[in-house]
Amino acid sequence: MTKLRGGSATKHKLSAVGLKLFATHGYHLTKIADIVTECGLTQASFYLYYETKLELALELIAYGREEMLSAVKRGYRAAPATPRDMLANSRTWIKDLLIFSRENRYFMAFLLARGHGADPEIDRAIADTRHAVYLALRQNISRATELGMLPKGRATDLRAAFVHRLIEGSIEWWLFGHGYDLDHKPPVSAEVLATDLVRFEFLGLIGSEPPPAGLAGPAGRSKSKGTRH
Repeated sequence: MTKLRGGSATKHKLSAVGLKLFATHGYHLTKIADIVTECGLTQASFYLYYETKLELALELIAYGREEMLSAVKRGYRAAPATPRDMLANSRTWIKDLLIFSRENRYFMAFLLARGHGADPEIDRAIADTRHAVYLALRQNISRATELGMLPKGRATDLRAAFVHRLIEGSIEWWLFGHGYDLDHKPPVSAEVLATDLVRFEFLGLIGSEPPPAGLAGPAGRSKSKGTRH
């Protein structure tokens, strides 16, 4: 996993190996002894940084949550923008989220599948993380609607749920395929998938195709020069 902020190289190693084992073998089957053995450390080294295996797992989830929310919140608009700018902004933050997911595939596996049922506190932390991402998307959509960038009259909750499931499900498929293979190779680049996701997102939120080049505004007036009637 991308290094946690702060801490020593030993702590980073423990967290990376712990997460890998949680994702590949499962939380319950992973023992502290397994983590330190793979790290080439003693159990005493583990207890210098963590009191329990649960503390390690919760710290990893909290860090991943912060990074995911950081990407999603870059989609929040402070001021109105054209449809073209809105698409470009969405493509950028979704691409950033995909890159984080690809670079932290063990975290995503733990978040989306392998961590469920591990422990009540872990289940709650995972549920809270996924809900926080949904709420951040909801805030982005609500703000875009306020600014007139999205049409009113449609339930914000439904829009947010659509985008959340679209992105989460696509990340899961992209990283792990249909058989949840941790060694699965993404079939397309992050940029290609981000572009396609933005297209589907736009269709779902706007209810129509993105405006073609040369068209702008709700009336779709052409900006082409030289055409007169």
